[in-house]
Amino acid sequence: MRTYSEHLSRLAGRKMEMAMHLLSTIERHLRRNRVPPTRFGREAVNDPRFVLDLRRGREPRAATRDRVLAYIAMHREQAGA
Repeated sequence: MRTYSEHLSRLAGRKMEMAMHLLSTIERHLRRNRVPPTRFGREAVNDPRFVLDLRRGREPRAATRDRVLAYIAMHREQAGA
């Protein structure tokens, strides 16, 4: 059985892992579409500093992460259409 602190540590690790995966997905989108990070942040979540903050360790909430992934998916569909 895990202790409370072990559980918190594991949870923090998963959150960081998800944030890093999100950032790599965003970086790939920026490169493929030649979009500046400030424009992406403004269009995706109305925050021009979003990508810059992620690069510095910001961990977005689940709802924000979902909005970003939906934005990327929408653009991927539009590019394929």
